[in-house]
Amino acid sequence: MITGIVRFALCIIVSLALFAGSVVLYAVLQQGWAEDAVSGAALFSETPDTARTAAARHWRASGEAWRLAGFPGRAAEAEARAALAVPVSDSEQRDAVIATLKRALSLRPTLSDLWLALAEMNALAPVNLDGVLAAMRMAQLTAPREVLLAQDRVRFLLRIWTLIRTGPSDLQDTLQDMLVQDFVVSAPTHMSLNARLLRADLTGLPDADRLALRERLVARLGERRILLIMAPPPPPPPEPPAPALQQAPAPPVTPVAPPPPTRRR
Repeated sequence: MITGIVRFALCIIVSLALFAGSVVLYAVLQQGWAEDAVSGAALFSETPDTARTAAARHWRASGEAWRLAGFPGRAAEAEARAALAVPVSDSEQRDAVIATLKRALSLRPTLSDLWLALAEMNALAPVNLDGVLAAMRMAQLTAPREVLLAQDRVRFLLRIWTLIRTGPSDLQDTLQDMLVQDFVVSAPTHMSLNARLLRADLTGLPDADRLALRERLVARLGERRILLIMAPPPPPPPEPPAPALQQAPAPPVTPVAPPPPTRRR
């Protein structure tokens, strides 16, 4: 009798383990298919809208599987990535994506790329610069030395530079300090193909801001490293030659008559 109960319990445990394992495997496969859907090969072979729709479908399926397996954090992350796969078209969809991101980050607060996505959502109309700053702080805090994530943060801040300039001075200074810090962290990628995208983003800055940023980066990285992404400032125009001094004409010389000869006595 006891042996039969033990065998029955073992069968149930093994069945549950196999079920949970298969669900987790399905979730991981769906996650991989979602990432493949938006890879370069998929975007070249399909239209971007089709690839994003497929990615969102796979992320949602992955979320359902993670929830069934008892991993709410993973499920919330998958739902957030599914929401990000579809381009935002209006403020209502933006608010829904922000709510989904906040729910995922409350369960998995170490996902730096989702903090960056939250900052990007806050930069859409209606703009919330305080939300951008708070999300960027968490993105930098959770991945301070991740080179590729730092480069993504740099490109994002460069794209919203005009918005940053409309904020209060303390917010501008904080975001600019974060930009310089992430520039330094992402320096190993400046020799890759991504440097072309970075140079394109830098050309959109006003000349005065670009030169000020360049001076700060040269102080941290050196002139040689910065030349890979930022050209040196143009030399100042040559000064016009000074006009030649014109001498006043000399006064006419009046001839002096020789003295009369003296007579000898």
